[in-house]
Amino acid sequence: MLKPLTKDAIGKDYASDLSVQDYTKKTPIDGVQLINLNMFVDDGGSLAEVVRLLPEVRHERPELPDPKPLRESWQRQHFFEALARLFQSHTAPLLLLLDDAQWCDPETLEWLRFLLRYAPNAPLLIVATQRTEEVLADHPLQPLLLDLRRAGQVSEIALGPLDRNETTALASQIGGENLAHSRTDRLFKETEGNPLFVVEMVRSIGDRRFEIGASDTHSSISNRRSLPPKVQAVIEARLAQLSSAARELAGLAATVGQEFTVELLALASDQDEAAVVQALEELWQRRIVQSHSEARYDFSHDKIREVAYASVNPIRLPLHHRRLAAGLERQYGGDLDAVSGRLARHYEGAGLTGQAIRSYRQAAQAARHLHANADAAAFYRRALSLLKAQSETESRDEQEFALQTELGVCVVATNGYAAPEVKQIYTRAADLCERFGRPVDGPILRALAIANVITGDLHTTYALGEAILRNAAISGDQILRVEGHYVLGISSFWMGDFVASRIHLEQAIAQYDPSRHGVHIALYAQDPKVVCLCRLARTLWFLGYPDQAAIQMQHSLELARVLGHPYSQAYALNHASELYLELGDLHQAEIYVDELLALTDKQGIWLWRQYGLIVQYWLRSHREPDEQVILQMQRATEQELASTRNELSAEEMALPTGLHSFRYGWIAAAYLRIGAIEQGLAAIAHAFAGLAKTDERFYEAELHRIHGELLWVQGASADVVEASFQAARQVAQAQQARSLELKAVLSLARFWSAQGQVAEARQALQATYDWFTEGFDTADLKDARMLLQEQSN
Repeated sequence: MLKPLTKDAIGKDYASDLSVQDYTKKTPIDGVQLINLNMFVDDGGSLAEVVRLLPEVRHERPELPDPKPLRESWQRQHFFEALARLFQSHTAPLLLLLDDAQWCDPETLEWLRFLLRYAPNAPLLIVATQRTEEVLADHPLQPLLLDLRRAGQVSEIALGPLDRNETTALASQIGGENLAHSRTDRLFKETEGNPLFVVEMVRSIGDRRFEIGASDTHSSISNRRSLPPKVQAVIEARLAQLSSAARELAGLAATVGQEFTVELLALASDQDEAAVVQALEELWQRRIVQSHSEARYDFSHDKIREVAYASVNPIRLPLHHRRLAAGLERQYGGDLDAVSGRLARHYEGAGLTGQAIRSYRQAAQAARHLHANADAAAFYRRALSLLKAQSETESRDEQEFALQTELGVCVVATNGYAAPEVKQIYTRAADLCERFGRPVDGPILRALAIANVITGDLHTTYALGEAILRNAAISGDQILRVEGHYVLGISSFWMGDFVASRIHLEQAIAQYDPSRHGVHIALYAQDPKVVCLCRLARTLWFLGYPDQAAIQMQHSLELARVLGHPYSQAYALNHASELYLELGDLHQAEIYVDELLALTDKQGIWLWRQYGLIVQYWLRSHREPDEQVILQMQRATEQELASTRNELSAEEMALPTGLHSFRYGWIAAAYLRIGAIEQGLAAIAHAFAGLAKTDERFYEAELHRIHGELLWVQGASADVVEASFQAARQVAQAQQARSLELKAVLSLARFWSAQGQVAEARQALQATYDWFTEGFDTADLKDARMLLQEQSN
């Protein structure tokens, strides 16, 4: 009987105002009912004693005599016996519910002990609940519990918080509908499974003040949402039971904002360590705080911390923050990196803005060292928001310049250059350089160059790359020279100038100094040798050197793994997966994209994760030729595209911007494989519209070829189909893109053969095939060799 009652009581004890009648009706115990006086056998005086407790009994039994006043101890004993005999006379099993036993008066507790001694074998089960935090060592309930434990007459069950599933079930029951998964996750995090908090938070969802949503992990307690009134009242009532010293210490501990030690509280308190320990012991006994690890404590629930913090006098609060900051500095001495974020929040709370800004920057730099770039960015943003309130001076502007450029590196590392914030950050940094009357720094030029790559303004990118090289020549900065060649190499690649791309990438690799790796990471967010090797690999494939491309890609991956820099490794893995798609090795491409997605999930690198998802869907479209898979690839591409759209016109929103045309070429090819020609033609039209808006040309030849294949299947005229294949061939030849030329000539040769022009087809394909000196086991060259053999036969 006890177990199902406990299960039901988990929510009811804390979270319901049900009457006893409602409560017992909902229990799953057969035969349970409220006490009915007719079920008891009156031995001639017991019911008369009940009148003392329940005068309304006289309405049913008017013949009962009036009870005499309890003036003597023997009369009190007689009263106890009479009540005990009444319960003993009930021969059927009886359940007695005693809710909130901690509120029982001493006489009731004394009678309970008498009952259990008087009738130890009676068919009676007493189920009692108590709030452990309110039963201190001197509570009247403690002697009863000790006595029952010695006699073996008690079983104690500690009710812990609800787990995630129980929280979801209770929330659904209270709300009358199933909450979204994201909201139940947030609800569980907010309430930590406390049933009262679950119920009140769910009831308050309709009130915008209490909406369950995301919160800023770096926000101070004072910025958090108000609590539902009932939760607030319950916690305030618990805090009101504390001594003044314990309440004061609770406010100080809440100001800490997280785990705390006795040492820190003593350093920040007006009291000596002994007084702090005594007050902390009271908080622990009342279950306000709990021990987390050796000598470390925290509030038993975040909501208690919030209410305790809100109760601190606002005049005293800055003093708490200032003393806690001083205490942390004394505690950690020469190793403030570990607590710099906490220091910053306390300095901010104390109104010491200058010290807060410096500490936020120190916290950000410490987070960057651990590759926690999202955390670092949040610290930088907080520092900048504080800085905005200060008057503009040269020293203030210098401080902003440092914060903006360091923030830019973190945003790039998490969201990539596609994030609109990147361009805003570095444009502001460039403006500050002009205000200082000095040339724009190399890292700023480099960041603006890559931001323009993302939007497809490749001629501007190239011009910025040239400016970087000019700055490097003037300053003699070898690091800047490497980065300048990188910018020129990638912009040339995207514009379809593969020969120039190869030259610049090889120069960047040759001039790279491994000992300066850390400087490159700090200023430019990636290792240039890793990225230039993988970009060179892609360039070599386009130029017709597939074996050399694979070798350079392996060098890039090996170096990335040795260096262990997440962003650089993600960069290499993405380009490796795309290279092996081009090589026709889908198995190896899948290995690399799986590794990429695992890495980006772990590190929170959104940009490369999005690229990886597109490759993954492309691979699935080969394994599972299905329109739904292609639609997933298209949605992922549109999400990537959306990341570059900041302030575009309605007309611009209808067209691809940035380097996305080749993605739509992939989508068109996938539709071609399943015979969805109209959808494929729509995708290819989207791709060509993008070419008209940007300087992207590296995939232009392949777009013409795919267009021709779609037109051929559609049944377009031979002249129209051939024109597309010839356009692909001509663009590839102009770019010296031998691999794309081979693809174009393969399609043209198949088309000519189908038209009966076998000799022309063989001649064109043979000439193209004969140029190659390597990569004969790759998919396209094997297809070409097979077609040549078929034509010979």
